[in-house]
Amino acid sequence: MEPLIRHLDKVGGSPRNNVGLPTSPRGFRVTNMMFADDRLIFAKVTNIAARNIAKVLNDFSHASG
Repeated sequence: MEPLIRHLDKVGGSPRNNVGLPTSPRGFRVTNMMFADDRLIFAKVTNIAARNIAKVLNDFSHASG
């Protein structure tokens, strides 16, 4: 799961990707939270965010088998 977290954080590092919620105007972005076997992914409701999240999940799926 660590590679998934790193990849989400990488995508969330750019506000243009619309992935993650800012903690403050100049603070870091929260991209995801994990609870037991569940994961919450935070993003704006845009086509760009959906495509970026789908790409991350597809890459993770292929890498993890």
